Parts: sequence; C-alpha cells; structure tokens
Amino acid sequence: MPDVQWNWKAEITEEEEMSVDHEKIISVSKMSALIEEWIHKERDRAIMKRRFCDGIIYAQIAEEFDMSERQIKRICYENFEKLINHM
Repeated sequence: MPDVQWNWKAEITEEEEMSVDHEKIISVSKMSALIEEWIHKERDRAIMKRRFCDGIIYAQIAEEFDMSERQIKRICYENFEKLINHM
C-alpha cells in the first residue's frame, strides 16, 4: 500500500482536488457515508465519526465513551483500515 496522508475537509475546492498527487483529500460528508456503509458496530461508527468527522481527540472520545484512550485508538486504527480498502 502506498504511503498516503489523508485529510478531511468539509469543503474541497476544485483546485485542491486537481492538485492532489501524494495525498488524498476526502470531504467530511463522504467520510461519514463511508463510515455508515462499512463500519457495522454502532459504537464503532459513533467513535469513528467523532474522530474523523468531528475532529475530536482520542482522550476526549475516551472520556465520552467511558473507555481508555488505548481502546479508542485501537478501534479507530482497525476500522480506518477497513475504510482505506473502500476509498
């Protein structure tokens, strides 16, 4: 798999989209749709949306879901791998 940096933006200009070569830009609405489609556990979907759509840091998500930061990172990592395969 190529080394790709992912950025999420609510709005993507046509110029930004055309200039992308080594990085992939995906809108928040598209990320949300991907999460809905490919993440099957309700809790994991909520965590992924908080992290990748709302931009909330791991520590805050852990507190919100009454879980450890390590658990949140694991959930995000595992589910992000699923999403990458469908982008």
